[in-house]
Amino acid sequence: MLYSYEDFAVVDYVNVSLDPYCSAWEAKGKIISKKVEKKIITSTLKKTVIEKEQKTFAQFHKTRASQEKIEALQKEMDNELQQLNYFYEQAKENLQFPSLNNTEEKYASSAIDKELEEMVAFDWAYKQYLFNDQDTYGPKVMDKVAAYTEAVMHYASLQDFDVIHAHDWLTFPAAVAIKKQSKKPLVIHVHSLETDRTTNPQARNTVYDIEKKAMGMANMVVSVSQYTKECIEKNYQIESHKIQAVHNGIEPYNPALKATPKTVNTILFLGRVTPQKGILYLIETASILLKKIENVQFLIAGIGDQLREAMLLSQQKGISDKIKFLGFLSQEKVKETLAETDVFFMPSVSEPFGLAALEAAQFGIPLVLSKQTGAAELLPNSLRANYWETEKFANYLYATLQYKGLKNELRNATLEDVNYATWEVSATAVHQIYKKVIADEFTDNLAPRKND
Repeated sequence: MLYSYEDFAVVDYVNVSLDPYCSAWEAKGKIISKKVEKKIITSTLKKTVIEKEQKTFAQFHKTRASQEKIEALQKEMDNELQQLNYFYEQAKENLQFPSLNNTEEKYASSAIDKELEEMVAFDWAYKQYLFNDQDTYGPKVMDKVAAYTEAVMHYASLQDFDVIHAHDWLTFPAAVAIKKQSKKPLVIHVHSLETDRTTNPQARNTVYDIEKKAMGMANMVVSVSQYTKECIEKNYQIESHKIQAVHNGIEPYNPALKATPKTVNTILFLGRVTPQKGILYLIETASILLKKIENVQFLIAGIGDQLREAMLLSQQKGISDKIKFLGFLSQEKVKETLAETDVFFMPSVSEPFGLAALEAAQFGIPLVLSKQTGAAELLPNSLRANYWETEKFANYLYATLQYKGLKNELRNATLEDVNYATWEVSATAVHQIYKKVIADEFTDNLAPRKND
């Protein structure tokens, strides 16, 4: 780590990280200083903090790490302190800081101890607030990711493990940090991508950068579908041999299927009402189908940021009486609704998997899915079209509702397909990946280095 004279001249905030591997100087940038005003301290006090932290560091690790590890980290701290001493003297000379006598140094030491206690207390209180926040994401999501990363790194430093397995971007920074810290193989499991959530393959933002960095550093990337694997290759430039598709599964469930007389056919959409799910394409498909048959009711079960827009579009199309927005449904209510559904419709723009399709399949419901839906790979007897092909979707829905022979054939084939979508199959595939990355890491460690 390199320091400049400007870095050392004046320090606004000081914090001791809960991570024992991090020096006070490195922890400076981690302080969450929201609306907290602290007095400015000079480099003299900062030097005191560094020295105190170094002593604490050695004491902490006597019982928690091998002697070899302690010595290596202690050497790193010594080198760091040597640099700091040099720049401290330079800063003191150039800024003409007054030297402190014994009384002043004693006062400074007492003051910094109090400062540290206050900052540690604030840091801990803020982390408690983050972890107890009912809004899982929200405006402070990056603070939550940082706090989670710090906590998990500390926990991992005290554990013995063989593989790091991280699911989705919120955990990726922690996984990457632990890989660097432990040198253990990393498996990144991708359930969705930022390019899916934004429905924009060109999306480039902080979350995209986190995903790309993690997949680049991973020993193996697991995607939940072949579709997602192809998206990773194309949009994140990750090599194909490094990615393996492992489909999600579903818990076995055998509902009591009853044939009840109905006067109105129901078509169900189950999921978040967002651009990713293709909800506006559903409304467009409905307007086409309802020109052909009238005894149809579309049920939209879910909430999301496109709900109002979908309602307005259904009114503009003059079909609001044929589309019922059910809102969020409990698991029990979902099962009741599925039991009364004639066709399940999922026109997703970019769906890494789509577990709701498997849930519908367990009820023997014919499926009309977009080709951009990962679950379709496990359900070959579903009817599929590109998400924008609303005319084709309308024809599929019309045929399924109007021709009983086709509906029964799709029903039986769908029940057969879903029997193979088990978590046991998925777990076996993941276990094989674990064995592979561990074996590869072992082989790499045995291989002679160029300088050997």
